[in-house]
Amino acid sequence: MRSTIEGRSVARSLAPGGDSEQAMVSMARGDESASGSGVAESVRLSEAHVAAVNRRRRIYVNNDVGYDAVAMGPKLTAIKPEEWIAARFSAFDQSGSQVDCVGWCLDEGNIAAYPSRSIPELQYPTLLRWRKEGVDIAQRIVEESHRRKLEVFWEHRLNGADREADVTTPARHPLKDQHPEWLIAGGWWKPGLWNFAIPEVRQYKVAALREVALFGASWIRQWAMRLPTPSMLTPAR
Repeated sequence: MRSTIEGRSVARSLAPGGDSEQAMVSMARGDESASGSGVAESVRLSEAHVAAVNRRRRIYVNNDVGYDAVAMGPKLTAIKPEEWIAARFSAFDQSGSQVDCVGWCLDEGNIAAYPSRSIPELQYPTLLRWRKEGVDIAQRIVEESHRRKLEVFWEHRLNGADREADVTTPARHPLKDQHPEWLIAGGWWKPGLWNFAIPEVRQYKVAALREVALFGASWIRQWAMRLPTPSMLTPAR
C-alpha cells in the first residue's frame, strides 16, 4: 500500500475536552475558559512524519467492529474482553499473515466506544460492564495491535451517524439537540449531519480528535468519502 504526502503547514485548533454537556457546548464555541486562546496555529509536518506517511506498507485492513451481537450492541452478554479481543485479532494471528496495518472502527465518531470527556459515550450494556471492570476496550485494541507489531490506524468518521440501539435508529446527541442550526438541513440522517461551515462544529470535532490521539495509535484516518466533509489523514502524535 502506498500513500504520499508532502511536507506542508496544517491548521491546529486549540480545544481540549470538557466533562459535562455544558463543557461540550463551551468547547465547541471555543470559549476561552474551555479552550484556552481558541486560536489556530500553524504546524509544519516534520521530515520524520512525512517519511512515516510515505512508508511502503504490505496490506491495510479496515477492521469495522463497531456493531456486533456480543459486545457492541444493545444486549448484555457474558463475553470477556480477552475473548472479544482474541476473536477480533484472529484473522491477523494466522500463520503467514501479510497484514501489517489495521484500521479499527469502533464507533461513528459522534458517540464514543471509549471513556470520553468530549463526546457522549455508547451505552451498550456489555461495554459498560467492561468499563466498570476497568477495561477501556479501545486502549486494549491499540495495545494488542502494538504487541503484534501491527501499525494502528483509528478510523474516525468526521460526519458519521449517531446510532446506538441498532444500526438504523438515531441516538440522541446533546449538541445536536441544543444546536440544530449547526446541522445540514435535509440530510439523509436525522436529526442531521454536522455542518463544517460552522466554526463551533470544527472546534468540537478537533477536540474529539485530540482525545483519540491519546490512545497511542499511529494514525487517525478520517472518513468523509460518503458524507459532505473534507477527507484527510491526521497524525495521532
